[in-house]
Amino acid sequence: MAQDKRVKEKGKVPSELGSTGVYTKSISNHFDQSIKELIFPYSLETYDKMAMDVTIASALNAVTVIANRVPIYIEAYDQTKQHQKRAEFVTQCFNDMVDGENLESVIQKALTFNKYGFAILEKVFRRRRYKNGSKYDDGKIGLKYLPMRKQHSITEFKWDDDYRRFEGVYQNVTPSTGLDLLWNDRQRLSLKPKRNDSDKWIPRESFLLFKTDLSTDLPQSISPLYHCYEGWRELQKHKDLENIAASKNMNGILVGRAPEEYLSSEADEDMKKAGQAFKDGLSKITINEQGSVLLPSTRSEDAHGALEWDVTTLQSSSSHVTSISAIVQRIQNEILQLMFADVLRSGDDVVVANKNKKSLLNRLVEIRIKEILSVLNVDLIPELFRRNGWDDSKLPTIRYGELEEVDMAVFAKAMQQLKATKLIPVTPSVINRVLEVMGFTYRVDENMSKDELDKILGTDDEMQSRSGDSLNTPSGGQNGTGKNVSEDDRSANNLDNS
Repeated sequence: MAQDKRVKEKGKVPSELGSTGVYTKSISNHFDQSIKELIFPYSLETYDKMAMDVTIASALNAVTVIANRVPIYIEAYDQTKQHQKRAEFVTQCFNDMVDGENLESVIQKALTFNKYGFAILEKVFRRRRYKNGSKYDDGKIGLKYLPMRKQHSITEFKWDDDYRRFEGVYQNVTPSTGLDLLWNDRQRLSLKPKRNDSDKWIPRESFLLFKTDLSTDLPQSISPLYHCYEGWRELQKHKDLENIAASKNMNGILVGRAPEEYLSSEADEDMKKAGQAFKDGLSKITINEQGSVLLPSTRSEDAHGALEWDVTTLQSSSSHVTSISAIVQRIQNEILQLMFADVLRSGDDVVVANKNKKSLLNRLVEIRIKEILSVLNVDLIPELFRRNGWDDSKLPTIRYGELEEVDMAVFAKAMQQLKATKLIPVTPSVINRVLEVMGFTYRVDENMSKDELDKILGTDDEMQSRSGDSLNTPSGGQNGTGKNVSEDDRSANNLDNS
């Protein structure tokens, strides 16, 4: 087997050969419109349009609503006095930002990446002095705020020449969106990306970057709406068909009759104008722009004497409306399923959208929250510590609590039974997990000894429940702790004991 040339020399570290494979491609008009609409920055307008659809808006709002309920807290590195003070400092930094911003508002701004695929928040620091507007005057470096750089204002994501390292972004800082608005030959709004010399350069180290898809090196990532695009387009088409079909079903189809000579290509100008006015009137009535049409009462000279000018209604069947509505509902379900939000569907389907599907939606929210907090923990907090000259290897951590409401009665009973039967160890990590589920921010020191933990818990053997003694006794007798149940023991039917 041939030896790799790069490892022939002992101790030599091979250099990087490839690149990320991320290349900036120009977008020209010969691209298919559907492809163009999913490429940055065209995609931003596409996602705005998609978010106006009630189905997609419901799914996006569901993530935001659930995320708002997630408890967020800051946990110290350990329970020593120094690290508790450092955790308190981080809490102070988030509560000391201008304009009433706090950790919750930062998370809300970061959550816009659930729509666009990415979110950028610039890091702005200040020295904590009263004269600088801070609530504190200790001279430490804290946060002024974390302003959002709106996705539509980003004009370019800049890479180095080898496309190995993402260097930063250019932002249009003028009141415009940074995009030239043009009307093409199909009278559809199109966007032409344009970066001006006046655009502001923001280096990568100066901002927090939140991404929904970590599997790609693209800083703009891939929006969750990307996968719903084709379904959304089909949904709009079928909604339009449904409205047209419903209108025709309710009002019928207008049928106009006019003398043949008025519709002939050989008619004189006055007759042509009259025929065209008649056709225009029928069209306007159909789209509800006109309420009536005035016709002459002239009758033909044949035996029946029918009106030469006439308007009637042809009734249509409602079966096609039902078929289209079924297609619309199917596409809506598919979009909601893609976004794990099909628990929002009301009616009979709600029976199917059970706990498992709610758990999927909660899991999606958990992934979003986890990514946001990961960026804050890995990027923002270490920089705060470094700017203050502290050790950035022992940091407080921003954590999130339970997404689903815990039945405290059930949880407490489970803990009691597990403890009583000695099926769960009483360790600092277990106690901290219980405190987390119960919603307490206090944590015990993970490194404390058993004696120290017993002292904090006030452990006393005589105080412990004897509900687990039944595992060690052949029969219960009178104390209710045996394995065997008497035939006349009615407590066996108690659901709480089953």
